[in-house]
Amino acid sequence: MEKKIKKGDRVEIEYTGKLEDGTVFESSDVEFTVGEGEVVEGLDKAVEGMEKNEEKSITLGANEAFGERREEFVIDFPKDRIPEDMEVEKGMIVELNDINGNKIPGVVEDVKDDALRIDLNHPLAGKQITFDIKIKDVKEEDRTL
Repeated sequence: MEKKIKKGDRVEIEYTGKLEDGTVFESSDVEFTVGEGEVVEGLDKAVEGMEKNEEKSITLGANEAFGERREEFVIDFPKDRIPEDMEVEKGMIVELNDINGNKIPGVVEDVKDDALRIDLNHPLAGKQITFDIKIKDVKEEDRTL
């Protein structure tokens, strides 16, 4: 009998992420340590108690997936702060830097005379997500120091 997955275990899963209408937005393999916040909260919690080769489907609300959509993450960015030779148009993905130099992707919603309206929400924020998951491998937590 396979051991049940617990926090601290390193797991490799195969997953397919789908929107409410069944549209697949991603299908991939990922390896992560359970309970470390390396993947969305609901997916992290869902693998606990599963075993190698087990499969299941989970549906997550926005709060367990990519978060709620927040209007304060839609900003007006001054046009005079972008390079003069950069052509920007609606729908384009741009990268901004936060105060620590971390890159934040955003989608240009509107191009105004003096500013760009940029949405910094995750593209899947506010959406219910379904993940079909299969546990491919489990490495138990290393308890040696």
